[in-house]
Amino acid sequence: MYKLILVSLLVLLLAGCAAEQYKKADLSWYGGRHGYLEKEVKSGLFILEYSQIGGYNYDLELNKKYWTNRANELCPSGFDGGYNVIHPAYAKIPEFKCPQRFCSQYPLVSGVIKCKNLTN
Repeated sequence: MYKLILVSLLVLLLAGCAAEQYKKADLSWYGGRHGYLEKEVKSGLFILEYSQIGGYNYDLELNKKYWTNRANELCPSGFDGGYNVIHPAYAKIPEFKCPQRFCSQYPLVSGVIKCKNLTN
């Protein structure tokens, strides 16, 4: 029984060290600014941002990868545009704006993409 408790605690500790998962930001009070959000400005033109505010496992390179993954999902035929790494106070999507000093430790990935080969 003691070994089962010890193994369970170890699994929980290791799960807490896992990288942030790829997901849409749910904007909840707890963990709501983790993930991607996009806003379609017009057909095939998107503002796309990936945010990870807080946590000891912040990984900018992984966030860039997640931004690119979402861009490819939005535009399966490819896209023009790219991302910049910006301070959350300058987020283009209002739900990701975070002017507090704390947020400066967690830059977000932001960009505008235009899908290629649109058939409208």
